[in-house]
Amino acid sequence: MILIDCLRSDVLFDGRRGSQTPNIDDLCRRGVSFPNTITAATSTTPSVASLLTGLYPLAHGVRSLGFDKLSGECPTLATVLSERSYETAAFVTGPLGKELGLDRGFTRYEYRDKADVVFGPWGRKLLQDFPSMLGKPWFVLLHLWELHHPRHVDPRHDSSRCGQTAYDRALSSIDPFIGELMAKTAFENTVVVLMGDHGERLQQSRRSDAVKFGVKRLARWLIDHSGPMQRMFEAVARSRLVPPVLQNLGVLHGYHVYDFLAKVPLVIVADGHLEDCTVIEEQVRTIDIAPTVLDLLGVGSSALGQVQGVSLCPLLSGGPAHSQPALVMASNAPRRRRLEDEHVLLGYRTGSWKLIFAPYGRRDQPELYDLTKDPDEKRNVADRHPDVVASFITQAMRTVREGREHGHTPGAMSASEEQAVYERLRDLGYLG
Repeated sequence: MILIDCLRSDVLFDGRRGSQTPNIDDLCRRGVSFPNTITAATSTTPSVASLLTGLYPLAHGVRSLGFDKLSGECPTLATVLSERSYETAAFVTGPLGKELGLDRGFTRYEYRDKADVVFGPWGRKLLQDFPSMLGKPWFVLLHLWELHHPRHVDPRHDSSRCGQTAYDRALSSIDPFIGELMAKTAFENTVVVLMGDHGERLQQSRRSDAVKFGVKRLARWLIDHSGPMQRMFEAVARSRLVPPVLQNLGVLHGYHVYDFLAKVPLVIVADGHLEDCTVIEEQVRTIDIAPTVLDLLGVGSSALGQVQGVSLCPLLSGGPAHSQPALVMASNAPRRRRLEDEHVLLGYRTGSWKLIFAPYGRRDQPELYDLTKDPDEKRNVADRHPDVVASFITQAMRTVREGREHGHTPGAMSASEEQAVYERLRDLGYLG
């Protein structure tokens, strides 16, 4: 399972990208692509927790980038497979330290520094070690950070040939590694999943990423230390009143549930089981991936227990399309405490509509977008369709309520674990 941080769906599937990715393109040709995949959360930690559990964040309890620890009672894809004698390994970075409980079920859980890139010594060592993991049934989660601010670009790909932006060049930089990894993979008995954890606001300006990242860090420090100003900033951000210059500088990453953050690419390859070079336009969700993988492996999705995702195997087998509504969550900038409900922003998305609302203790006006006429979510039509707004809020809150009734309370995090998380997030630029 290759999880590329900040990879947007349109970058792979809309034909407008400038990056050079022949190996990723080859995976798309070998498998089934889902261009309309909706992540469960627009920040990494809750998104990955949802990927592994098949639950939305308000059900599995990991709602923030840090300081929420996955319950030890919550089954994950890794725990299910390790119980069935799979060799399990995860290679992660960013906020995904062991303190968050996402390491459960992994025989090997390696956290690397953000500077350890796939086109450097770390990547070469992983490629050398990879064949040794293949002696028995195995599951590997590989989390790639190169697209995240500040972008990591291989000097060999730092030219206009590989993209006009640092984002495109970073994607071009990781593609050879993916090709080498796939060359060591026996496709005839392996399920390969390539996806993004959430999207990214892509800048049209050519100002340096370093300047943008510095302003972003300053803005987050001001937000985290401003008390009442923070609440004002959140309200302004969620009502889209922030000046374009701040949006262009990337200040709002993780605050929204708009499609540029919520839509991620998904490619599933299973030679001999799935028809190659297939594109399924139906809306699917990242919470559907764990049940799907377990079904493809013959384990059965029921091994995860009661989940909110559904197996995509009927759809993969040519069954009738049946789009499931998707719930996507955004939360406040991380601090040294757990998030309260009032910091949560939800999106409820069908194939043709998208509602954005604050479910708890806020007076933010809901936003409704007709995606068939306004795919870029520019024209809020909530006032014109109050019946749609009311219906979607009811359906979304039913999903939240049912998830919480059968969900999990976050595990307790020790003081030393909280300190380690704080230092990691500060090093990554999320905290002042």
